Amino acid sequence: MIVHIFNNQRKFSLGFFRFLHDRGFDLSDTAVYHYGKPGNDFDACGVRPRFLRSWFWPFGHLRMYRDLKKADRIVIHSLASPFLIAMLRWNRSLCGKVWWVIWGKDLYLYHLSEKKPLPLKMYEAFRRPVMRDIAHIVATMREDYELAREWYGAKADFTPCYELYPYADDYGDGAPARCAEGKLTLLLGNSASRTNEHLDAIDLLASKTENIRKVFCPLSYGGSRRYAERVRNHGREALGDLFEPLMDYLPFEEYKKIWESTDVGVFNQKRQEALGNIFSLIMKKRTVYLRPDMPMSRFFARLGVVTPALDREGAIRELPADVREKNAATLLEYIHPDRSAETWKQILEGGGTTV
Repeated sequence: MIVHIFNNQRKFSLGFFRFLHDRGFDLSDTAVYHYGKPGNDFDACGVRPRFLRSWFWPFGHLRMYRDLKKADRIVIHSLASPFLIAMLRWNRSLCGKVWWVIWGKDLYLYHLSEKKPLPLKMYEAFRRPVMRDIAHIVATMREDYELAREWYGAKADFTPCYELYPYADDYGDGAPARCAEGKLTLLLGNSASRTNEHLDAIDLLASKTENIRKVFCPLSYGGSRRYAERVRNHGREALGDLFEPLMDYLPFEEYKKIWESTDVGVFNQKRQEALGNIFSLIMKKRTVYLRPDMPMSRFFARLGVVTPALDREGAIRELPADVREKNAATLLEYIHPDRSAETWKQILEGGGTTV
């Protein structure tokens, strides 16, 4: 039996299991535990998750623990639940069956926290042995795997999966939809998480407004309402009517329209985050600005994908058309659904591969 454990991000889990189902994976001996509200929207994917109300719900975790002991493989899509970490710490032998799919926050939580109060230090000490002993790590970026080794002494083998939750079938094609006056529409960040470093990015953009038409800023999830409102107020103060905060959650099809109208993405994160948005923009031949000192910048540079540095020098501009074309072609080579299918077949039916 294979056990999958997902956090509450249905936008990833639904697409993932639909992808496996459509590609002919045998899901008959698969158990899925999913944090979040119950729903029957997985029926067409060939699985029926058991929903856990929260990371701390004891009864759901007891059933999960029984399945973890029986499982041949355990795939953890984001190692975030303290209760789950406690079960792995309690029965360390389970770590040998775990494929930890790094999402970002599960790896960076402690090291990018501005404040490190005693409870966080204690939690970090508690989870460190688990992250060290997990047998297999799956990640989009090798840079994340190297950080797991550096920060936690991880001894796991590494399976690179450049598209963890395959989107490439949905990206489509298209050139930027430029407005008549030739100004640019920007997408700033991907969520209301503080790790987007919105305030700093807004201050940077405030000095580059001469060729900006609109700045869309998603703030509907991923952080506190208080922080989202702070970003909204700061954005309107610094950028005026150019700033368009997205405070309410948009259906995927509506959010895709934002992508279609976007010329340039601006992502000021210090950690691996928003890869789905970044991949989408690059595949649609848009320009993506990143912090030059972040792991994602090194990742794209290694692939040969050009992502301009987000800094205080110069205006926000598009990359030349031929560079954007090459970026999209290069990225597609790595995130093609066929390649993703082969990788997931290796993870779910074969063995982890050290790279």
